Amino acid sequence: MIRGASYKAMAALAVAAALVAQRAGWHASGATRAALGYAASALLLMAVVEMAAPILGRRRLHPAPSPAIRPRVVVLVLTALLAPNAAARPLAPYLVLMPRTPPTIPLAILIGSWAVAVAVLARRGYSTRWLAVSLAGLMVGTRLLAQWVWPFHRLDGDMLENVRRAFEAMSFGHSPYLVEAPPMPYLPLTLLPYAPAWALGVDLRYANAVCDALTAVAAVYLGRLVAIRAGRDADSGPAIEQLLLPCLMLHPIWVHFGANTQYPPSVLLATLLGYAALLSGPRLQAIVLGLATGANQMIGACGPILLAGWARRWGPARAVGLGALAAAMFMLVLAPFLAWDAGPLARSAFLERGGMSGPVMSGRFTFLPLASRVAPHAATIATALVLAAASWTAHASRRPAATLAAMAVGLCAAMLFQPVSFAHYFLPAVALAAILPPADGRAPARPPRPIAALRADSRAGAPARRAASIFRLSRNANCEK
Repeated sequence: MIRGASYKAMAALAVAAALVAQRAGWHASGATRAALGYAASALLLMAVVEMAAPILGRRRLHPAPSPAIRPRVVVLVLTALLAPNAAARPLAPYLVLMPRTPPTIPLAILIGSWAVAVAVLARRGYSTRWLAVSLAGLMVGTRLLAQWVWPFHRLDGDMLENVRRAFEAMSFGHSPYLVEAPPMPYLPLTLLPYAPAWALGVDLRYANAVCDALTAVAAVYLGRLVAIRAGRDADSGPAIEQLLLPCLMLHPIWVHFGANTQYPPSVLLATLLGYAALLSGPRLQAIVLGLATGANQMIGACGPILLAGWARRWGPARAVGLGALAAAMFMLVLAPFLAWDAGPLARSAFLERGGMSGPVMSGRFTFLPLASRVAPHAATIATALVLAAASWTAHASRRPAATLAAMAVGLCAAMLFQPVSFAHYFLPAVALAAILPPADGRAPARPPRPIAALRADSRAGAPARRAASIFRLSRNANCEK
């Protein structure tokens, strides 16, 4: 039997392998590309399920609590993750990453800053502040390297270009959802984090670096609260909850998505939603759910799962009220843009999302082409079945961690049956799974002792108990005198 932290780390390695396999599959074609895509999809789903399996009681792990990770191990792991980002050009033919080597001076500054952080650790010892500052610096540094390698006008997608066009439309007094094709389908809390960068006239991707740094800091501090609440050491070294998500975010493919797509705000809000499910009361959970859905429609798939968990823990009536609060927060986010011009927002963000054809879906994280051969409305049926199963799982357990595990697995599985699929769509589900505590977070139950041993202890302790009784009686008699 292995420890929960080690098991979860191995599941995270499987997530990293799935990202690599899906990205490398783009070099294939035809049936080979489709088969690689299905294999990568199965590997990703299995990895997320295995992250959640110990929480849901599907795996028996070592009963002893996992110790804190040693600082020297932290240094080795982060250095190993920094290396492929610093030398991403040799990996580009395999992972479709950076087209050229990062600039020398920014790369030297990043490596030098990490060396200074290691020297501070060696001199002053480990602290949560050191980990938060170091991870935030690594997030910003790796994103800026990717940003300087990929010029904005040469990005391989129209995500951030749509955001830029939306802000241009707003500057002329038009609704951001009135831009010409391709439409701008991103909800307000995905759009608005880029407003300061656009107002300052700088690259919009600086906002991505800030969002990813905030995500890493949230994982460090909120993950420490999760570890402390579970009675585990978080002072001599980081717990697995603090380190796993930032390590995945330093994966070269995640760095590419974090720098060049619109998903960092969604990952940040999904992470906050996960920690709200673990640490806070139901009212704050409902508020964060509404805000997270206001950034990404698919995070709304966590709503029925949370609702089932609320119904089990606080009753159906209060669960309905909390669901209404989450819906109200979501509508509050949309209200200014609905008042501005409701029609384009409803069409581009909800009604006219469209879909990808079978050849385009080939090689992506998806099971929809296979499921469509079985049922004509496979996306709707499969999504409903997945959310029903995840909601039942959340309702069957009173533990907040079990609700979060059901959210991670349900969101990942539901995304595999959507008519549009990109690899970065799965980052919020992976983030929810990464912040789950290991199954050995709670103190193990004391094993029962044999009857003969209990009798021997009773006989051995009888004289001591009689002496204590005589002492109490004599003390009481003296007090009465």
